[in-house]
Amino acid sequence: MVRGLLYLYVKIIVSRSTIYEGPLRWSMKNWTSIFFVGTVVFVWIWSLPLLLIGAIMMFPFALFVLPISCLISLLVQQHCQVVTESFLRSFVNSLGLANWFPCNTISVTKQTVISVHPHGLLCCGALAGIHFVPGSTTIMCVAPVLFYIPVVGWGLHLLGCIPANYTSMLHTLQLGHSIIVLPGGVPEIVLLEQQDDQSLFPRYGFLKLAMATNTPVTTVFVRGECSTFQLIPLPCLKLRTYLSWWTNIPAILPIVIGHWGTWLPKQTQLTLLSYHTNTVPTRNQYKIRLISLMLQGRRPLSIKRVSNSLSKKKC
Repeated sequence: MVRGLLYLYVKIIVSRSTIYEGPLRWSMKNWTSIFFVGTVVFVWIWSLPLLLIGAIMMFPFALFVLPISCLISLLVQQHCQVVTESFLRSFVNSLGLANWFPCNTISVTKQTVISVHPHGLLCCGALAGIHFVPGSTTIMCVAPVLFYIPVVGWGLHLLGCIPANYTSMLHTLQLGHSIIVLPGGVPEIVLLEQQDDQSLFPRYGFLKLAMATNTPVTTVFVRGECSTFQLIPLPCLKLRTYLSWWTNIPAILPIVIGHWGTWLPKQTQLTLLSYHTNTVPTRNQYKIRLISLMLQGRRPLSIKRVSNSLSKKKC
């Protein structure tokens, strides 16, 4: 019965979806592929809260299992090499995720630090338009806490992911790989409540990495990223945003509204705009280049607005 309900649910999603027909027809018209991706997205979003609830409800058992799980996660992070190709990543690449929205893709042929704005909930533009593209060898920097999720975290390196910390990112750049960073991080998940791609939480630590390794920087702005999911707005946005930056935990109501009310991203047009330089920009140069991307086809925007995007939001 459960299997039948799941089948009916996915069939409704497929029947109501207007899936882009491009040169690569998206294989996720197959309901089994949609179910697979839906399951992965569900685990990605809810694994940490469910793990926390499970640890509380099964306290004696968790007291024994969690240290072992953390030890395995540490060993995986320390001893697993940076992986650009694997059977798992090749499979995800073959799904043609970019055609779901649809969105254009960016091909990376030379080493670069790719900074993507805004973060959104799932970094859809960065994942579908850059990382999970056939032939891509980029390395995605994700929250270190994700590597401590049992089973899921142990296999993240097979998807070309590394912890978003200075040591791992520096080592990866020294090996000659291109990395994808999302400087806005967790605070921009909170800012998703505004449904505004121009609401940013700018941070520039990645420029120090680029300078240390003399790696060029590619700036990417994803127009439409904040339309892929909807969050229920809560008061005290400014306070919650800075608390999220301090704790690295998004202070949001854990209700995610995606495609037809599911946790799949909405089918909305994503446009990846990029600006590549052969040198490492200063903070001000980077800020101006980011603004130039945001201004393409949009209303005038000032540097003050980008730097103080939260100034109008008071608790």
